[in-house]
Amino acid sequence: MSAVAAVAMLGAGVGIAAYANDDASAPATQTGVAAAPADPSLNAPAHTKTVTANADGTYTVSLNVTGASSSTDGEIVKNQPLDIALVLDVSGSMSQRMNDGKTKIDALKSAVDGFINATAAKNEKLDESEQPNQIALVKFAGKESDEIGDTSYTGHYGNHNQYEYTANHTQIVSNLTTDATALTDAVNNLQPNGETRADFAFDKAKTVLSGARDGAKKVVIFFTDGEPTSDQNFDPTIANTAVSEAKSLKDTTIYSIGVFDGAKPSDTTSQFNSYMNAVSSNYPNATAYNALGTPGEKGGYYKAATNSSELNNIFESIRQEISKTAKYTDVTVSDKLSQWFVGAASADGKPSDFTYTKNGQPWAEAPAATVAADGTVSWPVVADGATLEDGVTYTVSFKVKATQEAYDEAVANHKDDEAAAGDNNFYTNDNDVAKVSYKTVVTSTTGETTTGDLQNVAYNKPTVTLPVSTITVTKAWKDKDGKDVEPGADSVSVQLQQDGADYGEPAELNADNQWTASFTVPAGPNGHVYTAVEKAVEGYKASYDLSVSAEPSKIEGAGINLNGLTAQGGAIAVTNTREDAAKPPVDNGDKGNKGDNTAKTPTKTPAKKLSVTGSSVAAFGGFGVMALIAAGVAIAIRKRQTL
Repeated sequence: MSAVAAVAMLGAGVGIAAYANDDASAPATQTGVAAAPADPSLNAPAHTKTVTANADGTYTVSLNVTGASSSTDGEIVKNQPLDIALVLDVSGSMSQRMNDGKTKIDALKSAVDGFINATAAKNEKLDESEQPNQIALVKFAGKESDEIGDTSYTGHYGNHNQYEYTANHTQIVSNLTTDATALTDAVNNLQPNGETRADFAFDKAKTVLSGARDGAKKVVIFFTDGEPTSDQNFDPTIANTAVSEAKSLKDTTIYSIGVFDGAKPSDTTSQFNSYMNAVSSNYPNATAYNALGTPGEKGGYYKAATNSSELNNIFESIRQEISKTAKYTDVTVSDKLSQWFVGAASADGKPSDFTYTKNGQPWAEAPAATVAADGTVSWPVVADGATLEDGVTYTVSFKVKATQEAYDEAVANHKDDEAAAGDNNFYTNDNDVAKVSYKTVVTSTTGETTTGDLQNVAYNKPTVTLPVSTITVTKAWKDKDGKDVEPGADSVSVQLQQDGADYGEPAELNADNQWTASFTVPAGPNGHVYTAVEKAVEGYKASYDLSVSAEPSKIEGAGINLNGLTAQGGAIAVTNTREDAAKPPVDNGDKGNKGDNTAKTPTKTPAKKLSVTGSSVAAFGGFGVMALIAAGVAIAIRKRQTL
């Protein structure tokens, strides 16, 4: 009977087939078997959305989902090897016949042999990377022996010890092994004799499973046909010691199988049935045969049979119970871009040019993603009854770029995630469309399936920090021969304009900031044209020398067109040339300008607040060189304009 549970457990992890002898006389309904464990279930599949910056200023959006499977047991997982201890009763009563005429020991041997052979067949189908399942044999009856094997001893009884008897030792018959032939030979050689020392049995089970492999699932299948005793009657001390030993088996699933009159798993009041529940995983917190404690989350770990047909049917029923697996089916990945992003490769701004991978490798056979009229991306990862493979990650990717609106807002340090540290950030999706839709399908060993309702789980919302650009304005004072002269004013006000309108606040250039100011501005896919207008200084003529750090930015008319998805740089060098060196400057009291020749200032329109910083001319020179190097090109686009 213990083999019954073993096959069930093994089937849970690796889908082993059990061998049961057909018997037309077997009852259709087994009244002696406890309720089966509930069907397996799965939480939402693992899923992640990432956004990765590319060198060209675009971003790659990737959405993945990972398959998984779960067994009914909820503990054994696919490809997890099993280390199973079959703990078999070989007491004298095992020679008794069951209701169908077969002896208990013969029925047990048949069941265990089938289990061992099924395990061996499954092991042969494992990949080289997978560890095989192992089985150990423990027999129990009388006195303990530390010898590995199948030995017995003689004793005497009677008033004068005049009668001799032979009894089986309680001992490990075989340590954990994959040798099916050796195991079945050992089982077939077992002969019933002796008492029913279940306390010794669990002690030996603990010993043999101390050699279990790291990462292997440990299982004990405890089979008995009689009450725990050293004589003939139920012994509470032996029973409670067995319960204590069973609970000391950490991280081990324990099945108990009873073949005796009155075996009834639902009974928790009678001594024997309460004891059989206590040693099993039905009551993981039991402290004694009559102190069961709170039942475990699952039941069905105590089984009972009255004949060989029921025994074989239990093999099959447990195998089906435990071997059910749950997987994900009808899985669809969805996403929709926020207002800040559009597809990088399409004219209409919708996502396109999708790529697909399976565990990081190109997936040529992947189903194609579709894009709805409103821009919603839908990728049917698996459909029509197919399921995600356990542990396999499926990914769809596409490129996007930020809109001009996003670049403009980045300068104002816009934050979709206000709690995030650092500079600006933007969600690629700010909606509830980015999600994984899935169903869970439960499949039995007979191929029957049960599919759950459609469920949805949202993706995380990664953010993107957009690059900002810089316009640097510098001023020099020259005479007509191009030689440096003393400044013609204590300070000069310079207003940056964007597309012909004042942008931000004017900057004051003076000796303290080495006549230099830097303006933080947006570039972007469309870009803007920037010009600088200064307050005229009497006796000086202003000329403007414009340059950009790299394409696609360019000089456009009297301004700089900063255009591009990456950080751009522009420079405006203003040179004030003295027209009449003999004419002394006149202080008109206007912002420190010495003279009354004031240039016309364009009409000022409301503008976003932007960053203006002072720096040295030397620093600007470094900026220009570094920008060119960073762009990987050697560009010197300059245009000189005299006003």
